Amino acid sequence: MERGEFNASLAPFGYELVNKELVIVPNKAKIVRGIFAEYLQGKGVEQIASALNADEIPPPVAKKWYKSTIQYILTNEKYIGDTLYQKKCTTETLPFIKQRNYGEQEQICKMLFGGRSMNFAKTKMKSYLL
Repeated sequence: MERGEFNASLAPFGYELVNKELVIVPNKAKIVRGIFAEYLQGKGVEQIASALNADEIPPPVAKKWYKSTIQYILTNEKYIGDTLYQKKCTTETLPFIKQRNYGEQEQICKMLFGGRSMNFAKTKMKSYLL
C-alpha cells in the first residue's frame, strides 16, 4: 500500500488485481452501475439482491447475492475513486520520516463512476437505517 499498490487479497467486485493495481472489469462494472441505478430509482437492497439471483448473475464470492453484499457495494468508496492508497509516505532523504501525503505521490483509485450517485445512495441508506 505504501507504494500505491492495492494490498488486499480480493479486489472489490467490478475490479481485478493486475500487478497489484485495481483495473476495472467492464462486464462486472456494468453490474455495479446497475445496482446503483436500481437503488437510486427506489428499489431496496433485498429487491436488488433477489433480482440478481433470479437473473443468475454470479455474486462476488458467495453462492448468491445478499442484502449485505448490495449494501457493501453501495457504500464502498473505491467505486467513486475516493480511496487513497498512500495516506502516508516516507521522505526521500535522510532521516527517512513517515509523514502524511499531501499529494507528493499519486493516491487515487480509478473510479467506476462519479461520486454524486454514491453520495445520494449513502444519504438514502442512512435515512432508512435511522
